[in-house]
Amino acid sequence: MAHQIQLLDNNQGILRTFSGTVTAAEFLASVEEVLTTREAISRYRYSLLDFMAVDEVDVAIEDVKDVLKLNQETDGIMPHLVVAICGTSDVVFGLARMWEAYAESLSWKTGVFRQRAQAEEWIREQMKQLYDLEVGFG
Repeated sequence: MAHQIQLLDNNQGILRTFSGTVTAAEFLASVEEVLTTREAISRYRYSLLDFMAVDEVDVAIEDVKDVLKLNQETDGIMPHLVVAICGTSDVVFGLARMWEAYAESLSWKTGVFRQRAQAEEWIREQMKQLYDLEVGFG
């Protein structure tokens, strides 16, 4: 799995781009990598996870629940985070929707999209509404 992280809008946004084959272990490691610094993540207002270039996914339902446990640990640090996930693969879309259903227990706003442009537009709308913030995606 190739995984890139890009901070946006003065570190208020984080773009995570995935490609190739995504395994559960690699994805969990990528989540932990992002969550390493409490100070840094406390500034995040939005997160876009881009799975558009993913060819294969080796993630099970239990792995989705493990990701949610990490998210629950940081919910208080990043309250009202806006999270968009995009991917055209039916497996990615299905797993993302499953995560979204579990994530209802968080204070975060979540959205799952088939196209990145839709995810970006939704984030822009949410940032304007919640924080009166204009955001860009580089």
